[in-house]
Amino acid sequence: MSISKADLVASLLVSVSSSTKLLDTDDITITSTIVDNALDALSRLAPATGIDTISLQPGVQIYPAPSNIWAYKETAWGFDQRVAPWEPGYISRLPDVTYNEGNIYFSFAPTAQMISNLGSRFTYFYYARYQVNNGAIEIEPRKQALLLLLCQMEFMKLLVLREPGTQVTTKGNAGKIQYGSPKLAFEALQEEAGRIAETL
Repeated sequence: MSISKADLVASLLVSVSSSTKLLDTDDITITSTIVDNALDALSRLAPATGIDTISLQPGVQIYPAPSNIWAYKETAWGFDQRVAPWEPGYISRLPDVTYNEGNIYFSFAPTAQMISNLGSRFTYFYYARYQVNNGAIEIEPRKQALLLLLCQMEFMKLLVLREPGTQVTTKGNAGKIQYGSPKLAFEALQEEAGRIAETL
């Protein structure tokens, strides 16, 4: 399911309505930065899982990764072999796999024999970044409330830098609550976001 970035920004501004006068919320750069930072935080706090398949080639150690990956997760490749560990042809040492700077790295290149025995299709799971594509964000419905909280936190971070002494009101999941200073609001929202993330 997807939500539009415009709707997310609108919900954010309603939730911090008493504080919008403190920032130029008509500046698309400010709201885009808030959303992008919140999406990065969501990717770390409650990551989505993506799946990809690589066609392995003998002697090739590096393969391009999906554009939305931020960390490699796991694979089942090589764990279900046709021969038992004590039989000839069993492959006891598999390469470690990592992600870095846009590529999937094998700690050593799979050999022709390894690919012949285990298959050339290397399917793996990865932690995916949440991002805006054509004005929309693909996100599970159960994580939308957390994303809004993270946007509120990013808003408060900006206020801590620009208007640290002001008093703010923001709406968490429990309704409209007066938190006080932007720093106290940020800390309260952070605590609430942590509680929600633990339930996901």
